[in-house]
Amino acid sequence: MKPMLYSLIPVALFLMTVSNPSRAAGLKLESLKHHLKERKSSWTAADSGIAESLGVQQRSSPFGLTLPDEDFEIETDQSFTRQGLPSQLDWRNKDGVNWLTDIRNQGYCGSCVAFAALGALESRLSIAAKTPALSPDLSEQYLFKNIGSCDMGSVPFLATQSLISDGTPDESCSPYTLGRAGDEYSGSDCKTIKSRLFKISGAKNIPGPSLKEALQFGPVSTTMKVFEDFMYYKSGIYRHEKGGSVGGHAVTIVGYDDEQGVWIARNSWGQGWGESGYFRIPYENDSRLGYSGVAFSVNTPNQSVGISSPRYLEPYSGFFRINAKTYFKESFESIKFTLRKTPSMAVVKEGSLDLSRFSAEINSLDLEDGVYEVELQPEPSDNRPTSSVFSTFTIVNTPQNLVLSLVPEFDIKKPVSGRVYFRIHAKQDSVPLTHVRIFYKMVEGSEEISVDAENPGDKVKVGWKTNSLTNGKYEIYAIGYIGTKQQFKSAPVMVTVEN
Repeated sequence: MKPMLYSLIPVALFLMTVSNPSRAAGLKLESLKHHLKERKSSWTAADSGIAESLGVQQRSSPFGLTLPDEDFEIETDQSFTRQGLPSQLDWRNKDGVNWLTDIRNQGYCGSCVAFAALGALESRLSIAAKTPALSPDLSEQYLFKNIGSCDMGSVPFLATQSLISDGTPDESCSPYTLGRAGDEYSGSDCKTIKSRLFKISGAKNIPGPSLKEALQFGPVSTTMKVFEDFMYYKSGIYRHEKGGSVGGHAVTIVGYDDEQGVWIARNSWGQGWGESGYFRIPYENDSRLGYSGVAFSVNTPNQSVGISSPRYLEPYSGFFRINAKTYFKESFESIKFTLRKTPSMAVVKEGSLDLSRFSAEINSLDLEDGVYEVELQPEPSDNRPTSSVFSTFTIVNTPQNLVLSLVPEFDIKKPVSGRVYFRIHAKQDSVPLTHVRIFYKMVEGSEEISVDAENPGDKVKVGWKTNSLTNGKYEIYAIGYIGTKQQFKSAPVMVTVEN
C-alpha cells in the first residue's frame, strides 16, 4: 500500500518543530536556484509543494520532532571512514535486490517519527526472512497515535518503547488516515488487532561512528535538523546553502557511499519529493544527520504466504479471485481463507485455496456492497508455525449514492495568488473512493491541470499553486472514483487568479 501519494502537486507537509512559521516561507525557489547556480552547488532545487505549505496553514504549525530552540552543537570528532567494511551499501540494491518497502507520505501530520521507525523496521523484517518479496506493510497510524499527536509530533525514544511494549499491527488493521487533512485519529482499529500486533525484540542506540556497522544488517532510523532550502531539494548531494532552521525531522538511513562521502536516506514526503523520495547528504553536515541512530532487533518472521489479490481497497464486482504468493519452497496441507465484513467483522464466507494455483474464485454477487477483509491461514505440511496475512478490499455491484463537494479554504470572491488549499468532502454510501482528481480549467484559455489524491476517505486536503498559471478565471471541480467502476463529480467553483 502507498498511503496518501499525490501526483503533480503533493500536499505532503513534512511537519517539524517550527518556532517561527513565517521563516519557512521566507526562502523563495527562484532565489535559491540562482544562489545554487552561482555557487555551482552539488544539488538542484525544485518545488514539490513542501516549502510553501509550511506557515500558511489555518491550524497551528504542527511538529514532527521536538527539538530545543537553541542550535545544535555540531561534533567535530566523528569518523565515518571504517576499516574492513564495504565502501558502498544501498539496501535499495543490495545483491541486486531492493529490500525496502514503498516510499510513504505522512501528509498533514507531524508523524515523521513513526514513518522513520517503520521504514527501518519493515526492511529489517524482509532481511531477517531473507525474502525481499515479503515487503511487510505495518501501521504508522497505530504506532503514532500511541506516542504523539499531529500538532505536537513525538520523539524516537517513545516509538522504540512502544514497539517493544505494545507493537503495531499490519496496515490493513489500522490504515493511515491522519495525513489526509491534518486531523487527529478518529477511526477504530480492527477487532482482531491483539493477534496481529508485531513487536520488536530489542533496539540499540547507535553512535555516528558505528552507523556503518549497523547498516550492514539493515536500515537505521535517525534524526536531523532541517533548513528551509532542504524542503526544495530535488536531486544531488544536499548541503545547507541558504535559509534558516525550521525544526527537527526523523528519517531512515538506507545506505552510504564512501566515494561520494554521503549517507543515503529515505524521507516520508512522498515519491514526488527529492530523488523519488530519497536524498543524499555528506557524512559531515549542518543538519547533523547520521550523528546517531536507532537499530531494531527482530525475530525472523514466520510468514509463509502473502496476498497478491485482492489488493488494498481495490473495488471488485462479479467474479474475482483470491490469489496467494508463497515465499518459501515448501508444501502446504491447506491455505484456508476467511472473508469478513467490516466494521462488524462478521464472517461471510470461508473456504480453502486450490493449492495447484494458490487461488480461489469468489462470486461477489452473493455479498453486499461494502468493505471486506480477507484472511489467509496457511498450514504447512511440516507443521511449522506460520502467521495469517490480511488484505482489505471493497465490493461494488450496484450504483453508489455519493455526494462530492469542493470546499475552498479561502475567499473565492477575492482574487487569489500563491498556493491555496481546498478540502474535498465525500458523503459516501457503503464503498469508499479509491482516489479523487481535482481539475483546474481556465475559462477563457487552454490551460488545464489536474491533481490526484489517493485513498481520500470522507475528506482530504489538496494544494493548488496558482503562480504557475496564467492570470485569469478558472473553473475548478473534483471527480471521485471507485476504481474504474463508478465516478462522481462535484459542483464547480469559480476562482480568479491574480499573481
